[in-house]
Amino acid sequence: EQMDYAAVLPLVEHLREQAAPLFGIDGPSDQPRVAFVAAPAAYTASDGAQVAADEMHILSRISTPGRIHHAYTGTGSIALACAALVDGSVPAGCIQPAAMA
Repeated sequence: EQMDYAAVLPLVEHLREQAAPLFGIDGPSDQPRVAFVAAPAAYTASDGAQVAADEMHILSRISTPGRIHHAYTGTGSIALACAALVDGSVPAGCIQPAAMA
């Protein structure tokens, strides 16, 4: 089942506004980005291609102001990879242990 991003975007924008000062970001900014993570699951890519769950170790989408980004940002990829290596983190919990070996 696909996530209804339009329904969650107001919450994402609220979270970004609340988190920005905690990161030392003052005023309007496209940072921080918010990412959604889940265990691998099949999905339809923005170009219509079907992606099978066994083609990934984690499923994630990242936000940009007012929408979900059509691609995953480079800095978001690095942050996600780092978070996935932190024991007990949400991303780490989405990845099968065999994929981390």
